[in-house]
Amino acid sequence: MWEWWAWNGLTFRFMDLPAELRLNVYEKLSGKYTWPHTTFQSPDLGIKTGLYFYDDTENLHFLTSQWIREILLDPGLNPAPTLTRLLLGSRILAEEFWEHTCHHTVKHFAASETLLRTIPRMEIDHLRRVSLGFSNADYFFLLGYRSSLSDAFISSPTSPLPPLFILANISTLDQLSLHFQTGLFDPWVDISTGLGRRKQFSCQSIFVDWFLSIGFPHLRTIPRISLLGHVKDSTRTTWKKIFNDEREGRRHDLSGKVATILSTPRLRV
Repeated sequence: MWEWWAWNGLTFRFMDLPAELRLNVYEKLSGKYTWPHTTFQSPDLGIKTGLYFYDDTENLHFLTSQWIREILLDPGLNPAPTLTRLLLGSRILAEEFWEHTCHHTVKHFAASETLLRTIPRMEIDHLRRVSLGFSNADYFFLLGYRSSLSDAFISSPTSPLPPLFILANISTLDQLSLHFQTGLFDPWVDISTGLGRRKQFSCQSIFVDWFLSIGFPHLRTIPRISLLGHVKDSTRTTWKKIFNDEREGRRHDLSGKVATILSTPRLRV
């Protein structure tokens, strides 16, 4: 084939391919997961703000920096993708690839701050499938809580509604994947240790169950929920049944369980 192009002096044009083949190429290049994010608003530095699905500048939000990409992975165990050269091609090609990315990939967020910064800039039709790959501390923040040396659960003073409420009330959200990872940041770490990393961590099994229990009033409204990563099979099976019951109209009242969780003394977490 290359000899043919060399003989006739012409070049192969990607846009001459049938649309189905172009979409197959886009799917291979984009992968299943994309990492939406925004840049810092810094006109003084000449940084343009906007929505990105790929790392196309060194001046990105720090939560998509190389350090974060080394420790936070999507459920497919992939780091944040780098810029594909297709976005540097012709305007028509770039727009077609961007449209495919918006509609046909799972939007993965590695941190709550990135999630809250980015969602307002996205069309809700592009948020049908969302994946979260937070640390436990970030999942804790998603519930609207923080901790101190004396209290295990302190409600956020800035907003009466937790960030999880915002996510769960996206009208187009059909599937939410919760990817849990151990060994990153613990919500109850002694704040005097600095960055939130320590040799001993809270029980992962208990944390996942507590997160799902406290977040249940919001999670129950999402049609499909997947529990991935560091989740015990027994925990996954229990909660899969609970969510299936909810979809079929069999309600679960976890208010008593949640009250017990929230009254747990700081020294017992």
